[in-house]
Amino acid sequence: MTRTITLCLWLIASAGVSAAPLYVWTDAKGIRHYSDRAVSGASRLDEPAVRTPRPTQAEASSSAPQSVHAPRILSPVSNATIEQGQAGVMISVSVPDGLGPDEELVYRLDGRELDTIAPRTTRLAVERLEVGRHELDVTLVDHDTPTGRRDRVVFDVAPPGDPSASQADARPPS
Repeated sequence: MTRTITLCLWLIASAGVSAAPLYVWTDAKGIRHYSDRAVSGASRLDEPAVRTPRPTQAEASSSAPQSVHAPRILSPVSNATIEQGQAGVMISVSVPDGLGPDEELVYRLDGRELDTIAPRTTRLAVERLEVGRHELDVTLVDHDTPTGRRDRVVFDVAPPGDPSASQADARPPS
């Protein structure tokens, strides 16, 4: 028993050493032996005796962190119905760790770039939106090149007094 434990500990300790080859053989009594020296009848192990299982493709993609440095639209929330009003629709965007020195945000509403907005703005109000469905897209740009990191929401603007509208959906979170 002690011999088996010693052998296991030796294997675990030597698993990280990739320069030293490992040999294995079975003696006449059927006992398997491991050594760093070649002996008659031993075969070389090309892979470590102790391996860490690698994640499957599905596990790797599900555990891989999503793009954490990407814009996230906080307000309006997707599928919100916002009452058309004097204050306009409040837009609030968050970027984890803030914007880098050469990063900017590009806002598109219904496919048109909102070019009158300062490129580092994360809170703004869009006034006089027509009643109906709207699409807001915010893209992170670095050195004037889109990074592919973006967020998109679709929301509705309802006429004043519409019971399906919620003014709370239009306000940025505190």
